[in-house]
Parts: sequence; C-alpha cells; structure tokens
Amino acid sequence: DLGAKRLWLSQPVEFKGNFTQTLESSRAMLDQLANVLRRHPGIRIRLEGHVNSKCGLECDGDADCPNSRCNSLFRGRGGAVGFSLNRAESVAEALMARGVEACRVTCQGL
Repeated sequence: DLGAKRLWLSQPVEFKGNFTQTLESSRAMLDQLANVLRRHPGIRIRLEGHVNSKCGLECDGDADCPNSRCNSLFRGRGGAVGFSLNRAESVAEALMARGVEACRVTCQGL
C-alpha cells in the first residue's frame, strides 16, 4: 500500500457478541461511510477486521489453538484470523448494500 492514506473511523463497528452481524448502533456510521464512498468514486478501501483475542496471527484454524477459549469460539471458522476476516467481509457487504461497488473494497483479517 505504498502511498496509501489511512482513514480512522470515529467509532468502531460493533458486532453482536461472537458473531459477524453488525449491530444497529453502527448503522448511522456505515450509512455515512457509504455516502462518502459513493461521492468519491476514486477511493478504494481495505477493511481490517480485528478480534479481541489472546491468539496471534498464527491462529488461522489450521491447527488447534492452545488457547482453549479461542479454540472453542473460532475453530471451524478459520481461527481468530478467519473470524476477523468474516467481520471485515460483513462490513463490506453492508457497504455494498448501500451502493458501494465491490471492486473498491478489500478485506483483511488480523
């Protein structure tokens, strides 16, 4: 991302517990972000999903995680990294439902 600029949202996107579904409380912020992106068609964004986990990036679901809580929550969902990617993709889907083109959005789980 040489030369890329970062945009920090004024608040985090909130999710329902250990799910990828965004909460209603994030709706206005997602509406505003989509509106900005629609008005500026040259902007492309990368959404980075993060989870509050004691696991590192090596927890990708390929092997059992030594952290029993992480293992119970994220196993079968790509580990903590896969779960965070799924959250980023959920935000991308919300933006696309608001008229943002899919080709302008990439997602990464961290």
